[in-house]
Amino acid sequence: MKKFVVISFFLFINDVFSSEILECKCWPGYDKTIGYLGFLECRKPMTPYNLFVDRLPKPCNLPRRPECICSAIQEKYLTGDGYFCREGNKLNKCENFQDIEAYLYKLQRYVSRGMYKVD
Repeated sequence: MKKFVVISFFLFINDVFSSEILECKCWPGYDKTIGYLGFLECRKPMTPYNLFVDRLPKPCNLPRRPECICSAIQEKYLTGDGYFCREGNKLNKCENFQDIEAYLYKLQRYVSRGMYKVD
């Protein structure tokens, strides 16, 4: 009976961890790792070029922000409200503003639903 309980316990723990790992989606170039507090997170693999920079973990399933696309005669311009395309003194929305609005909606749902695993 003792063996049955121990084996069942380990099978249960294995199932919990394997399902949690499957739910974690990382950006390209990031690997799933178990962080210092025991939560899954996405982290760039360590290379000699990023030993001390750009190794901050990202939470699982974090939506990725699209880049602002401007026409050839415009330049990207950062304001307090985000990126815009600037032509002279006139600010225009990015050409892919629908993608950016979709990203903001996904990010709002991500934060409000608690899809990240941070206490």
